[in-house]
Amino acid sequence: MRTLSRGWIAALYFASFSVLGAVMPYLALDLKSRGLSGWQLAIAMGMLPLGRLVAGPAWSMLADRLQIHGSVLRIATMLAAAGLMGTSMVLGWWASAALLVLSIGRAPMAPVVDGMALAVLGDDRGSYGRLRRWGSIGFLVSVACVPLLVEHLALGQLTPGIVLAVLTALLTWVLPSPPPSPKRSILPALRVLSRNRSLRWILAASALHFSAHVAATSFLAVHMDALSLASWWAGVALAVGVTVEIGVMSSAGWLLSRFSAERVFLFATALAVVRWLLTSMVDTGPALVACQSLHGITFGAFWISGVALVADRAPKAVATSAQGLLAAAVGGVGSMIGLVGASRVVELMETRWLFICGAGVGSLALLCALMAIRRGTDSPAGAPAR
Repeated sequence: MRTLSRGWIAALYFASFSVLGAVMPYLALDLKSRGLSGWQLAIAMGMLPLGRLVAGPAWSMLADRLQIHGSVLRIATMLAAAGLMGTSMVLGWWASAALLVLSIGRAPMAPVVDGMALAVLGDDRGSYGRLRRWGSIGFLVSVACVPLLVEHLALGQLTPGIVLAVLTALLTWVLPSPPPSPKRSILPALRVLSRNRSLRWILAASALHFSAHVAATSFLAVHMDALSLASWWAGVALAVGVTVEIGVMSSAGWLLSRFSAERVFLFATALAVVRWLLTSMVDTGPALVACQSLHGITFGAFWISGVALVADRAPKAVATSAQGLLAAAVGGVGSMIGLVGASRVVELMETRWLFICGAGVGSLALLCALMAIRRGTDSPAGAPAR
């Protein structure tokens, strides 16, 4: 009988993030090229975080309560593929509806797969980064290959993403089921989790920190186009950033044991402010690539430390739900702020204001991170703060 192993988790990460790499850096540019602008574009992009914000915690709690992680992934990935197909075929307000379906389908991928990964790893949480890096590798491969496929095969901009979304859905159907475990009563553990003030500050910092990242990633191609740079510079910049991210995640065990999750989290949020200020000041391809390389630290170090902090503070019965809260804060609240805000910024101002605003939001994230570290000892799960 096949068992869920690290290899299967790595394959899930690779497949899931390859879809993101094929779609997210180019989605705004694709919608703009097909005539969406103004509030229609802002609302369409806002559907992505809205679906994750609403559906992410619900999917996660369902998986925890009924222990049906595999079934959740199968249903969700089919929804995501259908939503992406719809997005490629419709415009106007129908595009917003299709993107909402896509977002609801994507919502459980990060928290459910993270929860499965932590369960497979057991006490070896230092190896989480080495598993999660396969998601970054999948993203990198897509970012590098999609522009070439679109240009040389005359494909639609979203076609590679649709193919990858369908393949990801098929992967979930051959995925071994996790070991059976009894249904859990999660409400008492959720009540304990909700009383953790440190966790609330971590979630607030994560949402603000990521909002600038999603804005920069989603509108990087638009920014470079405004600077009259060749479109391939965006792909190079994204690829370099993710390459550094892979190195950071590969070193996750050493980083967290050497510096502690709290210090890594604080450093990543502080460095992001510097990153956005530098990016707002430069206007050449090589300089923008150099700034984007900091993504490997400001996101990679942030994510491995954020997952570790949330895992330390979560009762075992709600491990997936706790990661769902982090995913909702990042992919829901943070993405909503970033995507809707960035859509309005590029409509009304020069695109460099994306990064000036990002530095301001990043400063607020840094303040929240400082509050989280100050209150880092009130762990309701009884786990020591690292």
